[in-house]
Formats: sequence, C-alpha cells, structure tokens
Amino acid sequence: MSDVINDVKKNLNNWWKANGPKVEDMLKTTAKKTEELTRKGKLKYDIFQMERSLDKNLSDLGTHVFEKIVKEDSHDLSGDERVTELVAEIRENEKELKELRDKYLEVGKAEDLEHDEDPQEDTGESGEK
Repeated sequence: MSDVINDVKKNLNNWWKANGPKVEDMLKTTAKKTEELTRKGKLKYDIFQMERSLDKNLSDLGTHVFEKIVKEDSHDLSGDERVTELVAEIRENEKELKELRDKYLEVGKAEDLEHDEDPQEDTGESGEK
C-alpha cells in the first residue's frame, strides 16, 4: 500500500513540475479577468444609474415646460430658474455619462496592451519554428 502512495506522490510531484507554471498562469489570468469583469459590472451599474438620473431630469424639464406653456400660457422660458437648473443638471448628467462610458470601454485595454507587448515573455518561447 505504501508503494502505491509513494507512486502517487512521485507522479503528482512530476505532474506539478511539468504543469505548475501553466496552472499558475491560468490562475493569474482568471484573477485578472475576474477583476476586469467586476470593474465592468460596477461601471455598468453606474451608467444605468446615470441614465436614470438623466431620464428623470429630462422628464422633469418636459413636465415643467408643459405646465408653463399649457397651464400658465407662458411661452417665455428664458428667465425661468427651474429650466436653467434642469438644463445644467442634464448637461452634467450627459458629461458624467460620457465619462463613465469611456471608462467602461477602457477597462481591460491596459491589461491587453501589457499582455500583447511580449506574449512569449512568460513562456520562454522564442516564436521561431
């Protein structure tokens, strides 16, 4: 029985020597991808929240303008503070939304560039055949 255990230990040790670096590389890649997906998920949620805020402000602006035009029979909105506030908030929402979308698109690109610089660096391959 101890011969079997010793054979298993020897074979596992040989297997780890041959495959350990590959397994470690796979674990590192998995960790990087997990981190990337976590960042993307958070950014998607932030984008969703910003889109909701933008929609709410647009709706509030439309409601306010409608009430001014129809209920108060006023077509002059140039001096209306609420319109000015809502337009400023909408512009800010659009700016932040663009920044969030740009960040979302950039997630993972830095890691991809690092990996693409020298793909044989970790494997020790020269790329010659």
